[in-house]
Amino acid sequence: MDEIVKGIVIKTKDYKENDKLLSLLTFEKGKLLIKARGVKKATSKLKSFCQPFCFADFEITQSKGGSILTGARAIDSFFTLATDYDKFTYASFVLFLADKICQEGQSYSEFFINLIKTLSLLDKSSVSPKMIVSKLMLDILSSEGFEFNFENCSCGKVFEDRIFLNLDSGEIVCNDCKDFNFIEINKGVLSSIKLIFSNNYDKLNTIKLSNSLVDKMFVVLKKDVEARFEINLSSFKF
Repeated sequence: MDEIVKGIVIKTKDYKENDKLLSLLTFEKGKLLIKARGVKKATSKLKSFCQPFCFADFEITQSKGGSILTGARAIDSFFTLATDYDKFTYASFVLFLADKICQEGQSYSEFFINLIKTLSLLDKSSVSPKMIVSKLMLDILSSEGFEFNFENCSCGKVFEDRIFLNLDSGEIVCNDCKDFNFIEINKGVLSSIKLIFSNNYDKLNTIKLSNSLVDKMFVVLKKDVEARFEINLSSFKF
């Protein structure tokens, strides 16, 4: 039976001589692994749809061998991402997160929408890539139950001079509650994280933060995502 899903290619892998395996993140069915037959041939009509960042309506047929790509209608290719090295690096980081965090058989409709918003901003806006990707990381953490408490420590103490992120628990804590595995953050970074989290993607262009604050915020969130989801992001150099 054929079905059509709205999805984006987050990972590809060569398979046999002329085929590819595609990892799609879809709005309707979460993460899917599908086979694209013959798409490495120069004459394949589906060749252009089997590249990372391709956002399309994908037509899929179920067979004994699994899910097979039989057609596609393009929605967006995020063209600028392939021509700008800086944007491409952040966009690749985003797809890597999607592939590592999302599991087959689970719903990720909100993640899917936020991923498309993130890639659209990276592709078409002048907003700092680190700010855009920081927003996505915050939304990922929140959706998985790792939302920050911005006002006070779990012990009840209001944050004052020294603030820490406990990497084992993901909590923002005071000096008395910090554990062995922590990083210190300052109030400016915490306020920046709160500001990004409390605004929608379409409002990021109105936020003015220094490059230094954005850099520090990005490092904190990247380390937290690594710790929460047990993934290694060290291969991405920003």
